Amino acid sequence: MKQTVSVIIPTYNRAHLICETLDSIIAQSYTDWECIIIDDGSTDSTLSILEEYQVKDDRFHFYERPSDMLQGGNAARNLGYSKSSGIYIQWFDSDDVMLGNYLEERVAQFTEGIDFVICTGYSTDNNLNNSKEISIYPTNNLFKDYVLWKLKVFTPSIIFKKYFLKGNELFSEKLLRGQETELFSRLFFNKREDEFVVINKPLFLYRKHEQTKTVDNKSKYVSKFKESLAYISIANLERGIIVDDLDIINHHYQLLIHYFFNALQNKDFKTAFYIYRKLPIFLFRSNITLFLLFSVSGGVFLVLRRSYYRIEKQLKKYTI
Repeated sequence: MKQTVSVIIPTYNRAHLICETLDSIIAQSYTDWECIIIDDGSTDSTLSILEEYQVKDDRFHFYERPSDMLQGGNAARNLGYSKSSGIYIQWFDSDDVMLGNYLEERVAQFTEGIDFVICTGYSTDNNLNNSKEISIYPTNNLFKDYVLWKLKVFTPSIIFKKYFLKGNELFSEKLLRGQETELFSRLFFNKREDEFVVINKPLFLYRKHEQTKTVDNKSKYVSKFKESLAYISIANLERGIIVDDLDIINHHYQLLIHYFFNALQNKDFKTAFYIYRKLPIFLFRSNITLFLLFSVSGGVFLVLRRSYYRIEKQLKKYTI
């Protein structure tokens, strides 16, 4: 029986890097794979490179983003999934590199009842030097350890059985930041320990670019990014309440208080108002004093359109 792995790669202007990624796929010890590459409107020589690889190896298939499809990596990942034929799904990035046994080691772990396999890798600089192993460990509470960021799982860390993904929403195309976190939070929620495998073995190279929009945006406020992160924290706060886990609840409460006052400080009233609408719903169920304090003070600061550090600090002292 064929055990094809569908490797799905979105790409945009990666002519200078994508050859290393595609060569690492060709070099895999596990040979039953297809690689679906979705180009998101590249203006460099990426397309000509993809054409060359498609001619060189018929396991490569590349598509250009349709003009009526949203731009962005997540729409491309979802399109790639719709074109996949494998029984396993491996989303990958066009600047990362697979080590030789990346696919084989994890496919071997699948048995009946295992929905996905997680491994670790090395973070590297732009030249694949200065490698540092990414921390990972076996866990009996995958969702909690992931949303508290104790367990570092990235796009190349995880391979899925395709049947497990069927019926699930895949990458959210409305979010502009943290889409991977949002997807994995949903898929990890309430997963039993016997439904997944964690391999504490580095099997890929994960580039951390020094000069990228992602890094640059850490030093400046981007309202659309913050709105996405607030959405993810609200969802995980609700999941924490469902499983009655105070660590998760208070972690995301603290994050949302930070996002709220940070939004006010940066005149991002859309994100601030979103948090002001959503957070009190959960506070009312859990801590009426905190509900009243945030509802009143938050409402005042929204009207005044300003932040106030002393109130933020006071709210962060509370736990639910």
